[in-house]
Amino acid sequence: MTSTGGPTVDASIVPERGAPTRIAMLSGFTAGWNELIHASGRAARVTWDARTLPFLWFYGEFGVTDDASYHNWFYTLALQPFSRNPYSRNTQSG
Repeated sequence: MTSTGGPTVDASIVPERGAPTRIAMLSGFTAGWNELIHASGRAARVTWDARTLPFLWFYGEFGVTDDASYHNWFYTLALQPFSRNPYSRNTQSG
């Protein structure tokens, strides 16, 4: 995926501890699915109706955040289908 104002980020590999946080809202896919494959070969796949949930929120926190209660130890990856983009650039604030 292409980062905002930056380089392309390879989202197919979960980075090592200490990598920057990654947040993205993905869209444009025709089939709703994601699959995580562990280095050992174990895999988990999730599917959904992409016509109903056309967005996928990608969030990865890899231990670099200093905010309270994380303090450099929080390491997680979340993938969640959405019906709309909550970060739409067309949304007016205020």
